[in-house]
Amino acid sequence: MSEQPPTNPLSSALASGDDFVRNIMVTSDGNVPPTTVLIMTLVKYGGNGLYTYPVVWQKSIPFVPKVPTPWPIVYRNQFAFGRPKVEDNKIAGSLATVTINKGQSTELHTDGKGAYSFTTPVPAGEGFENMIVAQNDCPLLENITISVSNGLGFEPVEIWTSTGSGSELVSEFQPILYIRGWVDPKVSASAGQILPDDGPGDLLWSADPLSLKPTTALQLTYDITKLALVLKQTP
Repeated sequence: MSEQPPTNPLSSALASGDDFVRNIMVTSDGNVPPTTVLIMTLVKYGGNGLYTYPVVWQKSIPFVPKVPTPWPIVYRNQFAFGRPKVEDNKIAGSLATVTINKGQSTELHTDGKGAYSFTTPVPAGEGFENMIVAQNDCPLLENITISVSNGLGFEPVEIWTSTGSGSELVSEFQPILYIRGWVDPKVSASAGQILPDDGPGDLLWSADPLSLKPTTALQLTYDITKLALVLKQTP
């Protein structure tokens, strides 16, 4: 499995370990329902599919009408593979992790008693210079995550569920930022929850974070005729 992300000249300018900081400023016109919730997810380009699902990367922000709400995006251009612990459709921790750089590959092993480990990353070979590669060398189906560094630790942003024994995961990670929203108080999401491709809520806005200015302003309104949230970027 592999993807080819859109070309962005800034992506090659980020060396492994470089910090990336952007700030999203969300303002309401004051007419959105009080139950409005927005969440932000960071996923890799081409992440929607049979084996990959976006994971909530940051918690929902408290929404104060007419007051710009800062929403920082901070991550380091450094990645890790993980074998997560999943409980109630949420990532509740990791049973094994390994930091990996582009152009490297690693293998997931188990001793059959619940202990997992990744091998020390090695060069992935010609043609994989911009890829990160993980192979499931366990005898059963396994979950494997891609995590990004927020400067303090690694947070999972993508998960492959039920990865087959012997399957090799190949990814050129380039992030895409999604903001989803809803007004239904019965809908909820929390950090680490594994989300379906089509939810929760509606996809209100997306962007390649590498193309954003240091600060991006967004205006949130509520379309009464369509009973739908609308999020637009402002100059």
